[in-house]
Amino acid sequence: MDKRAKRGEHGVIMVWVVVALVALLGMAALTIDVGQLVIAAQVAQNTVDAAALAGVSQLPDLTEATTETGFYIEANNEEHGFDVALSSENGIVYRAPGEAVEDYGQLSDDEHALTVTGEVEVRYIFAPVLGLESATITRSATALQLPGDMPTTIFAHHENEHAIIFSGDDLDITGLVHSNGGIDVNGMNTIFHDLVEYFNILRDPSGTTTYEAGCQQHAKREWPIDYTASDFEPYDYVIEGNWEPTADNLTLAPGNYFVNGSVKFKGNFLVAEDCTIVATGTIHLAGNAPKFTPHDKSVSLYSLGGDIYTTAPDAEVDGILFAPTGHIDYLGDGLRAVSLIAQTISFYGNITDITGVAGTSLLLKVRLIR
Repeated sequence: MDKRAKRGEHGVIMVWVVVALVALLGMAALTIDVGQLVIAAQVAQNTVDAAALAGVSQLPDLTEATTETGFYIEANNEEHGFDVALSSENGIVYRAPGEAVEDYGQLSDDEHALTVTGEVEVRYIFAPVLGLESATITRSATALQLPGDMPTTIFAHHENEHAIIFSGDDLDITGLVHSNGGIDVNGMNTIFHDLVEYFNILRDPSGTTTYEAGCQQHAKREWPIDYTASDFEPYDYVIEGNWEPTADNLTLAPGNYFVNGSVKFKGNFLVAEDCTIVATGTIHLAGNAPKFTPHDKSVSLYSLGGDIYTTAPDAEVDGILFAPTGHIDYLGDGLRAVSLIAQTISFYGNITDITGVAGTSLLLKVRLIR
């Protein structure tokens, strides 16, 4: 082969090398731009996931949900360096109870959903040579808010630093305990099986208390229930003036009772099964071993404008005790109850068992649907 042929062959090889290098560089450039798109898509998805979960936890207050959603989007943008923005068309979509949600179905009366849609523009590095400047990535997330499973067992709405006082021994309490003020645990061998929350201070000098789920400082909470007297209408029995039954072994007829005054059960072994008693004044359980089960809305005793006292030993109240303007005082030994909800609450009896009522949970559950 002469020298001119060899030079020609070398020239062809150089052309192919250049072509191959251009192709490789093009593939590398494409890989970088595609990689940007993949990363941006994941960041956008993570951002709307976090924003949806944060926002749905504030529902049904849509203003707070919107504020919380925006806060989480901004926080994620600062962390990851991408400018994810809410979609101008459907950035935040709220679905109320009764509405249908894709991939879930119809929301029940105590469920809420929030869909967050975000967009991020990715500017190409190498694709502009092909006439492609940028691409917009859109991602959505739908989060669901459901009622929690843990009932509220003891709730004090008042900001007093002694809003809840546990002074009895051998108390056994299952369910959330929350005080918008403080909590004092003075008795011996108290067991809290679930979370204990307080706003300003928890005092526990006993050294014998068991907190199985821990205790923590927490922001003030609103009432776990918000019933009014009209919620129990029509009443089966209306009593004008103070009501003070004194007979032993008295059995009340089932139904809703309205007492326009105070109530004091003095007799022993009262049976008030399937009964809800609403009184404008104070309610006092004084006789031995009364038994209550609720008739309406899981409420057994509701004092509209007074306090609830139990000085009866071995009382069993399998419903909510509700004193929204007053105090609940548990003084008898061997008490068994479900949920106590009032401004302030005190326990001075021993061997008390409190378990909580379903439907009073303050701890919401949130999860992503898609």
